Amino acid sequence: WKFNTVGDEIGFYMVFQDKDLTLINGGRVDSHLETVEGSYKAVIPGRYIFIFDNTFCHFQSKSLHYNIS
Repeated sequence: WKFNTVGDEIGFYMVFQDKDLTLINGGRVDSHLETVEGSYKAVIPGRYIFIFDNTFCHFQSKSLHYNIS
Protein backbone atom coordinates (compact mmCIF):
# COMPACT_ATOMS: atom_id res chain seq x y z
CA TRP A 1 0.00 0.00 0.00
CA LYS A 2 0.94 3.58 -0.54
CA PHE A 3 -1.04 6.67 0.44
CA ASN A 4 -0.89 10.31 1.46
CA THR A 5 -3.33 13.00 2.51
CA VAL A 6 -3.64 16.70 1.88
CA GLY A 7 -4.87 18.61 4.92
CA ASP A 8 -3.89 16.64 8.03
CA GLU A 9 -3.01 13.23 9.46
CA ILE A 10 -5.32 10.21 9.26
CA GLY A 11 -5.89 6.95 11.08
CA PHE A 12 -4.93 3.88 9.04
CA TYR A 13 -5.75 0.30 9.99
CA MET A 14 -5.36 -3.05 8.25
CA VAL A 15 -7.49 -5.85 9.66
CA PHE A 16 -8.09 -9.50 8.85
CA GLN A 17 -11.74 -10.55 8.78
CA ASP A 18 -12.43 -13.95 10.25
CA LYS A 19 -15.20 -14.51 12.81
CA ASP A 20 -13.95 -11.25 14.36
CA LEU A 21 -11.72 -8.48 13.05
CA THR A 22 -8.06 -9.00 13.90
CA LEU A 23 -5.86 -5.88 13.81
CA ILE A 24 -2.69 -6.44 11.80
CA ASN A 25 -1.35 -2.90 11.57
CA GLY A 26 -2.64 0.52 12.48
CA GLY A 27 -2.63 3.89 14.13
CA ARG A 28 -2.45 7.57 13.34
CA VAL A 29 0.01 8.46 10.61
CA ASP A 30 1.42 11.80 9.45
CA SER A 31 0.42 11.12 5.87
CA HIS A 32 0.17 14.85 5.19
CA LEU A 33 3.93 15.20 5.78
CA GLU A 34 5.15 12.20 3.75
CA THR A 35 3.82 9.30 1.70
CA VAL A 36 3.09 6.24 3.83
CA GLU A 37 4.17 2.92 2.30
CA GLY A 38 4.01 -0.62 3.55
CA SER A 39 3.39 -4.23 2.70
CA TYR A 40 2.08 -7.40 4.27
CA LYS A 41 2.51 -11.00 3.16
CA ALA A 42 -0.84 -12.71 3.65
CA VAL A 43 -0.19 -16.12 5.18
CA ILE A 44 -3.86 -16.98 5.69
CA PRO A 45 -6.33 -16.75 2.79
CA GLY A 46 -9.27 -14.46 3.52
CA ARG A 47 -10.46 -10.88 3.51
CA TYR A 48 -8.02 -8.13 4.47
CA ILE A 49 -9.61 -4.73 5.02
CA PHE A 50 -7.95 -1.32 4.85
CA ILE A 51 -9.62 1.36 6.97
CA PHE A 52 -8.93 5.07 6.73
CA ASP A 53 -10.28 6.74 9.89
CA ASN A 54 -10.94 10.48 10.06
CA THR A 55 -13.14 10.44 13.18
CA PHE A 56 -10.51 11.70 15.63
CA CYS A 57 -10.08 14.90 13.57
CA HIS A 58 -13.74 15.84 14.09
CA PHE A 59 -14.23 15.10 10.41
CA GLN A 60 -11.83 17.79 9.24
CA SER A 61 -11.94 17.84 5.46
CA LYS A 62 -8.94 16.36 3.64
CA SER A 63 -8.03 14.61 0.40
CA LEU A 64 -6.80 11.01 0.39
CA HIS A 65 -4.68 9.58 -2.43
CA TYR A 66 -3.99 5.83 -2.27
CA ASN A 67 -2.78 2.80 -4.22
CA ILE A 68 -3.35 -0.69 -2.85
CA SER A 69 -2.27 -3.72 -4.82
